[in-house]
Amino acid sequence: MARERRHIMATIRERRALDIGVDDAWAQLADVGGIHRLVSFLDGADVEGDRRVCRIAEDSPFPGELVETILSVDGDLRRVAYVITASPFGMAAHAASMEIVGDAGEAALVWTTDVKPDALAPQLAGVIASEIDHIAARLNDAGGAR
Repeated sequence: MARERRHIMATIRERRALDIGVDDAWAQLADVGGIHRLVSFLDGADVEGDRRVCRIAEDSPFPGELVETILSVDGDLRRVAYVITASPFGMAAHAASMEIVGDAGEAALVWTTDVKPDALAPQLAGVIASEIDHIAARLNDAGGAR
């Protein structure tokens, strides 16, 4: 039986295998103030309560800030969920999560993003595909990949 799917926002989902354990990967991802150490186009982040302000590198095509609300940092699910509330990218709405899935023998990073308007999805999908490769490499390097 096919599952019903209603299109509300464009959804982008990427998954990358990791060469480190789930606990090591989660420890890095759960550090929401250290996101700039994982994402290549960020050069800093400040967190106050559930608000995170990420500074986009000056040499980026869209310098400025991403203002986010952190919705959840869930150690049981190994998932960080957030919404971008202000950015230089012209998004009407953006909600995302990054999670570490797997078990002791196999781990992966999953990044799911919902965005409006739909017209931004193809360009954002390219950025996410490239960035998840970068993030996976940074997680592996910092975690002492096997």
